[in-house]
Amino acid sequence: MELEKLRQSTFLQIKGIAWKDLKSEVTPILDILRLTEKRDVLAKDLSAGMMRKLNLGIALVGGSKILFLDEPTTGMDVEVKRSVWDALLEMRRDRTIILTTHQMEEADTLGDRIAIMAGGEIQCYGSPMFLKNRFGIGYQLHIVKDESLKLKTISSLVVKHIPEAKVTDETEEEVSFHLTPDTDSEFGSLFEELEEKKAKFGVTVTTMEDVFLKIAEISGKKYGHVDQEMEKEETEDVYGNLSTYRLNESLFRPYLFSFSALMTKRFHYFKRHWSILLAQLVLPFLLTCFCLFIVRSDIATFATEFNPLELDIHAEYGNTDGFYYGDKPATTALTEAYKSVLESNGVSVVNVTDPLQHVLDYGKKNIAKYLKNLLVGGTIDQDGNGNLNLTAWFNGEPYHTAPMSLLLMHTALLQKVTNSGEIALTNAPLPERNRVTFKAPAKPRIAAAVLVPLTFAFLTASFALLPIHERATKAKLLQLMCGVPGVLYWTTMFLWDYLVHCVVCILLIIPYAVLVHYAFFGIHSEAMGTALLLMLLYGVSSIPFSYLFSLLFRKGNTGFFAVIGTCIIVGSICIVMV
Repeated sequence: MELEKLRQSTFLQIKGIAWKDLKSEVTPILDILRLTEKRDVLAKDLSAGMMRKLNLGIALVGGSKILFLDEPTTGMDVEVKRSVWDALLEMRRDRTIILTTHQMEEADTLGDRIAIMAGGEIQCYGSPMFLKNRFGIGYQLHIVKDESLKLKTISSLVVKHIPEAKVTDETEEEVSFHLTPDTDSEFGSLFEELEEKKAKFGVTVTTMEDVFLKIAEISGKKYGHVDQEMEKEETEDVYGNLSTYRLNESLFRPYLFSFSALMTKRFHYFKRHWSILLAQLVLPFLLTCFCLFIVRSDIATFATEFNPLELDIHAEYGNTDGFYYGDKPATTALTEAYKSVLESNGVSVVNVTDPLQHVLDYGKKNIAKYLKNLLVGGTIDQDGNGNLNLTAWFNGEPYHTAPMSLLLMHTALLQKVTNSGEIALTNAPLPERNRVTFKAPAKPRIAAAVLVPLTFAFLTASFALLPIHERATKAKLLQLMCGVPGVLYWTTMFLWDYLVHCVVCILLIIPYAVLVHYAFFGIHSEAMGTALLLMLLYGVSSIPFSYLFSLLFRKGNTGFFAVIGTCIIVGSICIVMV
């Protein structure tokens, strides 16, 4: 920011000044404040006094008619202060200036009207002369002592002319008398006699400092006992009359205020430190994208086509064995049709009375033959309502026996109804697409082992920067001394950092979903939620870990890289082991 910022449009446009009037508005102010020779100097290179002048100039620009100035000459040396006073005295002719100050000399010099406050109330208001007359202590007469003018001689001389005079101070060199304002008519004769005796003397009038001290003394007497009564009443109210609601409010409200203040502090710290934003958001995202680009470039996808397969039991397995069961008259026609279908497909079929026992006995005789030959069977029953129940039996060991057994049963039903006809069954699997393999399996593994830990290492290490900074600068100690509980301090720190961690995790899962979704999650999209949950749970452990590490270092850079190194080493070992 340059001093010439007074010419820039920001402040002038706020006050409605056109661009063409910039120079004419700024130059007179620079002249009044005696800043013309500094107009091209950077603000950071100005002294404290010049900076205060710059602030005053910003307030004046645009023809401000009302100025509110708070301690305008604080930090200025005497010469600069006088120049500012001269400028304000010159400008007060066409402006209203409201000024606060604790310097009585400044108030006396600049103020047309002065108001003095005490106890939160205005105690007096008026011109400097009025206040001095109203609250002044009169005059102070200072006389230098010598061999001919001793204290006794001086006192008798002064009292002779002004009987009300009182000695207020005495040193080896001089003596001071207090003279009331109503005795000023006698000053002439007193001063003439002092001059005749060749005495050295001086008179000072009441200053605003004297007025201020006088008013402070009066207000102290006025409010002293009132403060004690108020304190007593407040104490009784706190310890004697609090309801349950007010008690709860008094317990929890301070913590809410502290929590709000600490969260606001974290927000402003995050907003003002772009390096933190870089470490927490930008770098992890870029590293993740870089890692996934490496993985993506090494992925080879291909599709597998399968030839259609006609499901014919004789063509697939040759001559096999089977059975059927149906002992009701109503089932005779269907069982005969089923038997005929089996025999036409090369199945040696037998009629059994107990299908389950037949299967068990067949297996006991020769288990190898059972697994290879006894493939299909069927039972046909009739329930009490006359409905037929058909059951297709199949051996689950060979491939495709289940659909083949159903095919034979449905063919029997067809032939019973039509006395002829065949059903052909073909298995045509869908092509298996997007099968993933890696051209060089070691390449993505190495990339993941290095870059994934590095990604989260930057994020974890960034959480240690603020604790180290606040501990090194004593800001943490100051907060604890001001009443912030340690548990609340760390809890607020964790909540903010975990919120940032959650945002970063959501950003990091996006490249996985966009770039290498199938390679990492396949057809199981819900696995993406599981991966996000793992990232979020990682923050629960990594953030306290960074806080613990922060206690070991006093420099942010050292702690930052120490946490990164630890995370990379431990993370790489874990990835390789997995």
